[in-house]
Amino acid sequence: MKNIIVFIEDINMIDISKFVFGLNELLIIPNINENRLLLDNINKIDYQEIFSKTYKDKVYLSEYDMCEYSTKFDKYIYTLPFIDTEKLSKIKYFLLENKGRTVDIIINKNISLLAIGRLKGANYITIDFSKYTKGEFNIYE
Repeated sequence: MKNIIVFIEDINMIDISKFVFGLNELLIIPNINENRLLLDNINKIDYQEIFSKTYKDKVYLSEYDMCEYSTKFDKYIYTLPFIDTEKLSKIKYFLLENKGRTVDIIINKNISLLAIGRLKGANYITIDFSKYTKGEFNIYE
């Protein structure tokens, strides 16, 4: 398995840091209707609209494996519509290996900072991802 989704009733019942197995992603999702609806529409999130409202610089897909997006001015950006323990682990090790660098983590309003922990060097930006879901996107190969 490379991708796992875990629905949970009480996020305080588990230790997020112990759910890292080297997978592509391990999503931990509080089991509420709003999250299930967002999961259904996860591929419809318009990240460019989020970035244009959040940053004055253009945001691009990152050429580095360490992050998802970046700007020309070495701003590293991660998005977390849900708790993704694998992604949080990558962020943690990036910050440990790159002292003095910072990253922006765009998190969904339903994610508690207590659940994901405060990473030194991370700036948290809270948004409502469901407001940025659009109609069908065409994906071309």
